Amino acid sequence: MAEQIRICIIDDHGVIRELLTSLIESTPKFKVVGAMADPEELINQLDELNPDVVIVDMSVGGKDGLETVEALHKANPEVKILILTAINDATYTRRSVRSGAIGIVLKTSGSETLLLALQAVARGSLFLDPAVSGELTKLMLNQPLMNESAILSAREKSVVIYLAEGLSVKQISKELAIKSKTVETYKARALEKLRLTSRAQLIRYAFDQGWLKELTQ
Repeated sequence: MAEQIRICIIDDHGVIRELLTSLIESTPKFKVVGAMADPEELINQLDELNPDVVIVDMSVGGKDGLETVEALHKANPEVKILILTAINDATYTRRSVRSGAIGIVLKTSGSETLLLALQAVARGSLFLDPAVSGELTKLMLNQPLMNESAILSAREKSVVIYLAEGLSVKQISKELAIKSKTVETYKARALEKLRLTSRAQLIRYAFDQGWLKELTQ
């Protein structure tokens, strides 16, 4: 059996935590290793629980969920964060991604969307709920892109996009017909030029550039 994807849940409603746990563990590839109401409790146990993905209810404790996302990302930049929210707003979505989330699912969506999102986020791919991505596209069409992309070569840009989409170095080498070591070189150069250190930051950058076209697959 393949290694299970480890999931943690942050939600201050016990019933919701139980329902999410039951739904997620109905799929053999997922295992819930922690479910708690207090974000600080999870942050203190991150190393011990070692989750692949953390699901955050953005209304937890009546606080701004973005603070929780930022705190988790600061505690461990490699932890992949998926948020559950009732807010379908393009500006809020961009703020969420910039805070460190790489998955967004609306609470009005079905269970299938959440499970698809978990699989994508676990791979390191950006996943936006279809309803969210539609609103976001409208916003991004009316906003200029950042200028930093001009400092990347065409190859470096390609590597950044593939990494942000969740491809491994080996997969990228196959796509670009170059050696894995060469991909690593392009990756290192791009990260150095952009002053980035984690995959979440990389996704955020590519997202702001408008390079990620298929956001919900």
